[in-house]
Amino acid sequence: MGETSDSLYLGFPFRPYLCYVPGDLQEELIYLKANVFSHLDALCQTKGACFRPVDLQRSEQERRDHENTNDQLLKISLDVIDRSSLFICLLGHSYGQCLLEENGPQSLSEVVRSLYYAAKDGYPWVLEDQYRTCSLTELEITKAAFIDNNTSCFFYFKDCTPQDTKDENSAEMHNFLNVLSTQSHNERQRLRDLKRRIINHCLPVRFFKNLHELEEMMKADLERVICAFHEDPKYPISGWQDSFDLHYHVRHARALCDRFVPSAPATEILNALNKFLHPVTHAKSDTHSRNPGAHFTCDSDQNDSEKSILLICGERGCGKSTVAAWWLQSFCRQNPDIPVFSHFCGTSTSSTDVRSMLRQSTAQLQRAHYGDFPDCGDSLEDVIEFMHLHRAVQAFTAAVNLGPCIILVDGIDLLTETLGLSKQEVKALRWLPDALPPYCKMIITTTFTDLTHKSLTGRTDVKILNCPHLSDPSVLDSILRRHMSLPNKELPPSVLQRVARKKNSHLPAFLALVGTELRTCGVLRAKEEEMELLKEYIEADSIAELWVKVIHRWVQDYSRTAPPEEITSCKVTEAQTSTASFRDNLSGWVWDTVCLIHVSRAGLTEPEVLALLEDLGYCGDLKVQGVELDSDSMRSLLKVQHMLAELYVQMHLPKDTEMYCHKGLDTAQSLTAAHLDSTEVKLIVGQLLCHLCMVLLEDGRLYALPGLFKKISSASYISEHPCAEGTARLLKAIHKLSRCELKAAEKYLQAALASRRRWYGYEHPLVAEVEVQLADLWAGAQTSTEWTQRKMVELYRHVISIKEIEAQMLQLPSMQHDLAVVLMKHGKVLLRSCSRVDRREGLDLLQRAADIRIHLLGPEHPLTRDLEP
Repeated sequence: MGETSDSLYLGFPFRPYLCYVPGDLQEELIYLKANVFSHLDALCQTKGACFRPVDLQRSEQERRDHENTNDQLLKISLDVIDRSSLFICLLGHSYGQCLLEENGPQSLSEVVRSLYYAAKDGYPWVLEDQYRTCSLTELEITKAAFIDNNTSCFFYFKDCTPQDTKDENSAEMHNFLNVLSTQSHNERQRLRDLKRRIINHCLPVRFFKNLHELEEMMKADLERVICAFHEDPKYPISGWQDSFDLHYHVRHARALCDRFVPSAPATEILNALNKFLHPVTHAKSDTHSRNPGAHFTCDSDQNDSEKSILLICGERGCGKSTVAAWWLQSFCRQNPDIPVFSHFCGTSTSSTDVRSMLRQSTAQLQRAHYGDFPDCGDSLEDVIEFMHLHRAVQAFTAAVNLGPCIILVDGIDLLTETLGLSKQEVKALRWLPDALPPYCKMIITTTFTDLTHKSLTGRTDVKILNCPHLSDPSVLDSILRRHMSLPNKELPPSVLQRVARKKNSHLPAFLALVGTELRTCGVLRAKEEEMELLKEYIEADSIAELWVKVIHRWVQDYSRTAPPEEITSCKVTEAQTSTASFRDNLSGWVWDTVCLIHVSRAGLTEPEVLALLEDLGYCGDLKVQGVELDSDSMRSLLKVQHMLAELYVQMHLPKDTEMYCHKGLDTAQSLTAAHLDSTEVKLIVGQLLCHLCMVLLEDGRLYALPGLFKKISSASYISEHPCAEGTARLLKAIHKLSRCELKAAEKYLQAALASRRRWYGYEHPLVAEVEVQLADLWAGAQTSTEWTQRKMVELYRHVISIKEIEAQMLQLPSMQHDLAVVLMKHGKVLLRSCSRVDRREGLDLLQRAADIRIHLLGPEHPLTRDLEP
């Protein structure tokens, strides 16, 4: 599947650094934020990403409000540039503050302090002779364009020269001369030198005279970058949560890879992984892997080839996830033809739900073997959010049997309860197939103390690999430095030795958090205070205790506290009073934000956090600033209408289903008319049409069906989908049955049954749905042959076995009713048999159906009386 290719990193937000001289080009910046950035954000959202430029410059009022952090802005800016992959710079006629400026002692001291703090905390080069007299803006440009070779840069220079230089009385000439009069000769010279330096390095430079030119140039440049980085897949993954989850997993894996530090223990694990997967990488196929009938043989020379699962165990924070992500990246690059599905538990709320994991793995494995298709199978067949676990297990089992595949599940110990199963039942892993095919391998990571470890070590098909401890001081030093990301900041050898002696030093997560803190914790502290804080950090007995100390530091350094009288909506309870002493030092917006995220069910967006903070009293001078997020209300409305239509399908409410299908189709039509539709919108339209078709069939409104069938058939992405094609054929079969065209209906039903069996396996309720339709057709035919009689009985019996499992597991009256209906149908067929045994069985089935209806409806209900002899 090539999961690590750049085209699949859809979850990454574009956060380019926006560089400009404070106070200059204000009209252009306002125009860009209102017109260009919103356009680019809309483009990113169609690709599952977002466009969020980072603008750290402050207005004069904001500089007064944040006086205690103004001196850190250069250091923070260089930090952000260091982590940004895109740099956008606008230069006009101003050069910016520097040491050669004569703007008074206050501004001079601010520049000096900015340089001092940046040099002190990882950027000593800013005080070197060639840089210390540069403006702060030039230092940002130097970092992005001349020091960091991995940053893509775009420069936009404003041409301030009047178009008509002969008319000395024009307003344009007057403004130009006014600008020149406010600049010193040195400022003009430094700005010319900077622009010449940028041009001589062959960096992308655009010259603009007006807002329209700037807009066109920036859109062209950044659209090209966005489309190259976020290449459109042929068909996006649909679903309310699944598409987001895919982004989260891929983003999480890449973030882990960015912090990977090679070591002997890591190499040992990587070698073990590759050895374990040798049978799959050397599997031989009789036919192409996209052929659902392909047969595979595996190389069985390896000792562990009979093992299906490799279990990587270790305590939390030992680096299991990072090594797994690094292996995933390298393996997919070296073996692009082998399907690999990866799932990192804990990256999102739904990622800890085993149903979500099974559903996503099934969809990706199907995509790998059938090719690209619109991901509409589950949405057409069943509502994703209410898909029952055993159905997901059956579909997953069918998917892993399609051909060679590798499944990575990281952090399986983080799985939680799901619909119908407690956390303990989920971790007992009864949902995991008892046996996997020889060409399917699973890699699972967990902790020693979790129930999943006990469940997996009890299986005979599991090979266990324990994560070794880190002990090499050079590796510990490398991890610290990797997370500090400040090559010029040295740690005394005595400090490294002290860290290495601590009990948590063998945990990469512990070292990573300490290293990240060393990047910023010294900004407001003297060297002695920073070392004292480091000593306090490394004395922590656990990662959890270290986090407590880090959050305390954040609150102390960054937080502003809302006045108590402004927090009027909070009622203080006795429990809160008893913990007041603990919270004396935990107040302000940082602590309140952490608490808000903790108590939320599924996290909070940035606007939600900012709005809640304002409700808590952070307004006026205390207001917390953030980046505003845009949303496409029309697309959101369509998704909600689609969701409600699917919900009412499950609730068997045809009128509500029809209403929301029409509403959704109207919304989609509006999007299409405004040229705002996308593949996802067209996919939802296809799903709504299918739901509407089923409603009309059940209601007997056959006159409206030909037009719907034409629309469904014209959608190529529906006909190409291996599962959606089955649904379309089932709908056509039901239509043919209503018109008494039995031969055509039989043909469509058999095609639909083959499609669904291939997609879901043989034991899925959606397979039973087609089987009962086909059996009903044969039961009602006047010219049934011996073969059709035998197949009819087989189908009814198979449907009953599936319905019995459904009814037992779900305990829903509707399931019991469906079982009674099939029992009745099968019983009546057997009563027509010449065999006495069959007739006796038929009577027993009818009695079972009657017992169920009496239990559900009572003995006097008309449906119950229909079964009386």
